[in-house]
Amino acid sequence: MDLIDRVKNIASIIPKELKHTLLLLLYIFVSTGVVGCGKSGPSKTWALVMCEPFVENRLKSPSTADFSSIVDSTVTDYGGGRYKVVAYVYASNSFGVKTRNNYTCIIRSVGDKWQLESLKMHDY
Repeated sequence: MDLIDRVKNIASIIPKELKHTLLLLLYIFVSTGVVGCGKSGPSKTWALVMCEPFVENRLKSPSTADFSSIVDSTVTDYGGGRYKVVAYVYASNSFGVKTRNNYTCIIRSVGDKWQLESLKMHDY
């Protein structure tokens, strides 16, 4: 079982509030060289995680967001640090009803920053 599989297993049982903090800490450890993943540069998992803040900015109630896991998402590596993420988020709408919103996010890693190229959201 590689590191990504271990992270997936752990992430499925961690409360949402703690998940973002742990992912941020993991990112800091990996980016500073404290721990390694066997390859350098951005990954599909990071592309998924880094799309989340852009999606939250479009939600009526971002604090209610419950994002899909890497297992339930599709991330395509276009090369050169560019990724397409197809995933979903459950969040409350204007009426307080939690609905599923599918999204497609195209994101690019540039140095230590992530840039949004496009974001399309579809609520169902």
